[in-house]
Amino acid sequence: MRKKLVALFLGSMMAVSLLAGCGGTASDGGDGTGSTSPIQTEGDNGEAVPEEADGAGETDRYAETVSFTMTGVNTEAGVDYGSSAVGQCIRNKFNVEFEVLPNGVDGAKERFAIEATSGELADMNMWLNFDWSTYYEYVDQGLFAPLPEDWKERWPNLGNMVEKSGYLESLEVDGRTYGFLHSVYGMLTDVGVATAHTSLYMRTDLADQVGMEGLCEDGTITISELKEYLQKVKAAGLVETPVLGGPNNEILLMFRRVFGVPDDDFYLDGDSYGWLPNHENYPAMVSEVQKWYQEGLLDTDFYNDTTNEYQEELFFSGQVPCMYNAADPGNIQDVTKMEGYEEGSGFGKVAVVCVTDDNGNIFANEVGNYWLCTVFSPSTDEAAMERILDIVDWACTEEGSVITHIGVEGSDWNYNDDGTVETITGEQFYSGGLAYFMLGWCADDLVASGRMTPPENMPMIERCKELYRLRASGTVFPLPQGYMTYSGELKTAYYGAINLKNLVLQIVCNGEDVESAIANYREENRGIWEPFLDDLNAQAGR
Repeated sequence: MRKKLVALFLGSMMAVSLLAGCGGTASDGGDGTGSTSPIQTEGDNGEAVPEEADGAGETDRYAETVSFTMTGVNTEAGVDYGSSAVGQCIRNKFNVEFEVLPNGVDGAKERFAIEATSGELADMNMWLNFDWSTYYEYVDQGLFAPLPEDWKERWPNLGNMVEKSGYLESLEVDGRTYGFLHSVYGMLTDVGVATAHTSLYMRTDLADQVGMEGLCEDGTITISELKEYLQKVKAAGLVETPVLGGPNNEILLMFRRVFGVPDDDFYLDGDSYGWLPNHENYPAMVSEVQKWYQEGLLDTDFYNDTTNEYQEELFFSGQVPCMYNAADPGNIQDVTKMEGYEEGSGFGKVAVVCVTDDNGNIFANEVGNYWLCTVFSPSTDEAAMERILDIVDWACTEEGSVITHIGVEGSDWNYNDDGTVETITGEQFYSGGLAYFMLGWCADDLVASGRMTPPENMPMIERCKELYRLRASGTVFPLPQGYMTYSGELKTAYYGAINLKNLVLQIVCNGEDVESAIANYREENRGIWEPFLDDLNAQAGR
């Protein structure tokens, strides 16, 4: 999930006026779950202290202060994240003291491995580069603490989030759970099946100029229509680079979906797994990409087009007529960067659509509905873990999600007269947000709900949700969960030797014979992919 923080802009918050704010709440926690939150008063020194909870002398379960360490997402060394309004809110609401440790992007994967294997993890760790093989390996080595056995019942909001990821059972090892995934959609948005969200952005003003008026009106475009569009725009010399823009990996996925070829190297084919180069449509898919490249409908440097930023710059500056790229609720609003875009015009002359085969068939791939994983150090105190899980459970409610993503009303933002939100600090993101915004659901859920969207951008959000529904209405290849959670030497050996994207790029850009190149690659690497496939089917086939 790219550009998570870019999605966290402040916007229309009329739907969030129900929030009680941070501090004392009703006895049901304000979220209907029946959980209790402490009521706060000021002590002699002005600090917030918890009172007893309502009831006949019932002792407040947060009477004792609990301390712990934690990491956030992209947190930096030397920054006092705890001094933010959200940090103080969490301290007061749950009577905790905590230290936010640095967790920057650079070296995050290596740093996590070192800290885990040396016993230096924080109490709570947001694992940015989560992967299943490492998860199972570290669990076997005793490097993570298990969650309480009844965690799903005690923290139902958290349990709901993990269940929506689709991987609840996969996290269990010998009946215990050693971490929880942060889901992307499911609390504030109605996404029954999460599918890969990449879509085609195209300029319909150019289609009008080349006599293709009304193109994409139904939210789709066939692969032949897209090819004709590019050919005509190129012949008319309407743009500087008349090609299909986008990173090469995304463009290859577009062609896979058009030809009904799943995204993953190993995919579910009925009750068993298949290997992608053995798919009956694979050679035809590669041949079509090669034809587009040879005709000049793909960038001459297609082999090296790997970055989103470069391709987006080409499209937003008007140098390419269309682009296949991420179209999640945050990214889709980047169309406002388009040269000539007028505020309030919605999409204007840019359509975001699904690419289909020539019969109008839509193929989509189900994706894991999560971004990162949180794990605990084996040295985490039981009381600290339970208090942290209380915090996370609250962050998985609507109130907690809004506060952890955009800050505290009155400290970070206020309502305008028209119901929109105005930042108090003048900054797009509240101070300290990197530490807290991923305590619960991913920001995309809040963005897609419209609660973080300026009114003029709401048509884009609605269009994005239409695309999700449209993809889900087609042929959706099931999530190959067994393959994704498979762990072992055969998988490690496979990815050390096989790179199917590079295979296709070499065939396409070098003008190789498609059928023979695929056949040779299959035979040369049979000793790598076949044992893995056989073992995968033995262990995970349905």
